[in-house]
Amino acid sequence: MDGSNSGVQHLSLAFRDPIGAAAVNVLPCDRPADIYQMVADKTIATLKEIVKNAQNTPVAENEQEDDRPSDAELAQWWLDFGITRKTCKTNCMIFAYGSKQRGMGTQILEEIVKAVRNTPVAENEQDDRSGENTQRERLRQNVLRTKCPKPTV
Repeated sequence: MDGSNSGVQHLSLAFRDPIGAAAVNVLPCDRPADIYQMVADKTIATLKEIVKNAQNTPVAENEQEDDRPSDAELAQWWLDFGITRKTCKTNCMIFAYGSKQRGMGTQILEEIVKAVRNTPVAENEQDDRSGENTQRERLRQNVLRTKCPKPTV
């Protein structure tokens, strides 16, 4: 066993979770697994699906316009920004220690703000902890749960 996300390694062993164990190199395999890249790949696929579904869904005529970006607009922003192994790594690491949406959101927000200090999206994320960033946090947490379904705290 190597140190591939040791928190998830311990939880996968404790809960006898073969999916999580395989994702963090507890089980033998031909090639080392990389849970951080797995989460990044799944997040990208999920964001693309959100954008695709929005393009195929007509907007209701009586739907009121809102100043907030839609889920599809946020998904496209994330795709344009770039979801990488690095942007997913810390969230993957803190997941095993009980980090919730808010903690994960705060962590990723710090990274994003460093990268895009003067963009409207970064300013909006800093000002509003109740809206669109929770969509991102919920998405990331759901992706982690598909890769490690048993170990939850």
